[in-house]
Amino acid sequence: MRLQKKILYTVLISTIFFTFIREIVSFFDAKNIAERGLEQKIVVTGKLMQGVLANPLYNLNYNLLEESLLHFYEDPDIISIKLVESGGILEINKQKDTSTNQYTIKQHIKIVYREVYLGDVEVVYSEINIIEKLRDKVFKSILSISLLIGIITLFLLFSIQKIIKPVKELTDLSVEISNGNLEKSIDIYSSDEIGILAKSFIVMKDSIKSQLEQIQNEVAQKDIAEKTLQELNNNLEEKVNERTRELEEALENIKNTQKKLIESEKMASLGILVAGVAHEINTPIGIAVTAASHLQDEVKVFSSKYMDNQITRSGMEGFLKVCDEITEIILSNMYKGRTLVRSFKNIAVDQTSEQMREFELKSYLEEILLSTHSKFKRTGIKINVICDEGIKLHSYPGALSQVITNLLLNSLYHGFENISQGEIIILVSENDQNIIINYSDTGSGIPKEFVSKVFNPFFTTKRGKGGSGLGLSIVYNLVTSVLNGDIECSSIEGSGVTFIITIPTVAKKIEDS
Repeated sequence: MRLQKKILYTVLISTIFFTFIREIVSFFDAKNIAERGLEQKIVVTGKLMQGVLANPLYNLNYNLLEESLLHFYEDPDIISIKLVESGGILEINKQKDTSTNQYTIKQHIKIVYREVYLGDVEVVYSEINIIEKLRDKVFKSILSISLLIGIITLFLLFSIQKIIKPVKELTDLSVEISNGNLEKSIDIYSSDEIGILAKSFIVMKDSIKSQLEQIQNEVAQKDIAEKTLQELNNNLEEKVNERTRELEEALENIKNTQKKLIESEKMASLGILVAGVAHEINTPIGIAVTAASHLQDEVKVFSSKYMDNQITRSGMEGFLKVCDEITEIILSNMYKGRTLVRSFKNIAVDQTSEQMREFELKSYLEEILLSTHSKFKRTGIKINVICDEGIKLHSYPGALSQVITNLLLNSLYHGFENISQGEIIILVSENDQNIIINYSDTGSGIPKEFVSKVFNPFFTTKRGKGGSGLGLSIVYNLVTSVLNGDIECSSIEGSGVTFIITIPTVAKKIEDS
């Protein structure tokens, strides 16, 4: 429903309602007043009749009674009067021509004169006049209400038109603004609230237009900036891709170099092992060669005597005794050499094959120490292994061998540099399903600021002096990746270093260690 109709209907309905209520109240007030007036008239008329009719009725003056009754009978509200003398001698009946007995009020009046009852008068009053007056009032009320409604309607139509027209213009303007048309304008110059609202609309429209133009300019600038940024991004992306390829190539080169260095470190470790075994095996082989040479000389002497038939019983016994002693020396040293070769073979095969197998830990540690014995033989460094018999591991012995070898060489080259006496202790203990190897030395230790860096690749304090910085990094990777364990380092400078290695008794099988 349009606002114009809403206002019109609201005002009309309110006017009709309140006017109707007012007229109803007025109607009932008029009705009550008329009824009270009739009641008062009945009382007064009754008293008058009693006073006027008493004397003529006492004297039975018929003419005077007739004249008096006619005087009362002229009252338009009285429709009949009936006078009856108490003895029945006289009766006067006056009645107007009426077609209905509705809306009537009867009044009985006793006529008494000097305390003597003379007769009765019955007066019938009609309420028709009151009803007619009320009908006239209702008609006039309806007429006045209709006239009032008409006047109010015309006034409202005129007033609403004056109010609604600018409101409609404002509505049309708001629709145009919502549709994006900011060029439309309105001509409302009144100083009332609608005029103020119209001015606010104009200010708002101009502000929106200004902001929209600003936004459009910003969007245009943003598009230009985005286009420029996109071009820069494309160039940057090409540069990033190029740098990424270069970094990938560099990383691949670093990985290959690191792999080669690790392999070189492993081969260097294996070379140390070979050199140590070669040095160790040289002594028993040399003794065996000397003994064999001596045996050869003895055989030549014995053969010469035999050819000359100069062999005596005592000479024969002496020769056999010498042969027995020499062969014992040869066998003893050859067995020692075989043991060294077997140990070398076990360690070398384990370090190169990287196969998982079961092995007894204490004996394997002794084989590792045997393979590195040549490095410590001419030093004042003692190596003690404290390990219970029968501790077995199902793991990678080659990895463990390289770990222990690297730790031993690290202690020799770094911990005991410029130190002639010292001790290395390898303490082994069991804890549930794990083996704990506590490796410690009494060397120079590691400065506090370097302890957290010892496992970093290429970290070394002997840069340029032959140190690669991969020894302890390889140890860390072998312990954590191959042996499935953990290694911790602690040190106090000047008091040696301690490595605590925790590995499971059964390692997880890996595809490529």
